[in-house]
Amino acid sequence: MVFRIVAFQQNAHITGEVLRRPRQLFGPMVCTYEVQPGAGASSRLVVRLDLSVPNVFRRLAATPLAWADLIMMRKQLFTLKQLAERDESGRDVPRSSRRTIP
Repeated sequence: MVFRIVAFQQNAHITGEVLRRPRQLFGPMVCTYEVQPGAGASSRLVVRLDLSVPNVFRRLAATPLAWADLIMMRKQLFTLKQLAERDESGRDVPRSSRRTIP
């Protein structure tokens, strides 16, 4: 666990604040996952990561953190997409009926 939940609204968003240990290394961070309704039955999951970089050391540490987070976040979003596309019985939806992320 890197974040603790500080705000939550069902079917809308979940926001976490970084825990003490990572905060000591990278500074204050907040991460929000927000669900935005789309056309019809579709939706979009938007992730926002806010970092505070008050000094040179943290600014230097934030750059590799941002690149590493990009890789991890992409994997995480694809996993969430796959889970969301499962049918009610828990089986995967056939590939032919899946939409791709642009």
